[in-house]
Amino acid sequence: MSHGLSSANARPGTELNTLQVKAQDYFARGLAASSHRTYTSAQKQFLQFCRDFSFDPLPASEDTLILFSTHLAQRIKPQSIQVYLAAVRSLHVAHGLPNPLQPGLKLKQTLRGIERQHFSPPKQKMPLTFDILTDLHSFITPSS
Repeated sequence: MSHGLSSANARPGTELNTLQVKAQDYFARGLAASSHRTYTSAQKQFLQFCRDFSFDPLPASEDTLILFSTHLAQRIKPQSIQVYLAAVRSLHVAHGLPNPLQPGLKLKQTLRGIERQHFSPPKQKMPLTFDILTDLHSFITPSS
């Protein structure tokens, strides 16, 4: 199998090994340190979840991801579940596996259901009325 190395290269295996090591280093640096820490933590939780329920983590089935998301919904916000799923995707990529989130139509619908079930509208702030503004103005304006 040819890797495009010239026959003039005395040690193509060494050169290829150097390229592979460099490529692994670039891959590892592809995530910011904070993202790497977040993903590592989420991946550990996913792997523990799979051990607890005897699921195969790699490659993860859509049903496993749905159950993992449902498990997470009991203790974290729906938006945070997306971070955990991104970490699972990253774990698959690191092992040369396809993205387990695609096409994921059942997973997407489940995530929408989680969001709808756990949705809480933002707290509405009271409007700043002219009377309140006038009171504030007289309070902060120094009197002579």
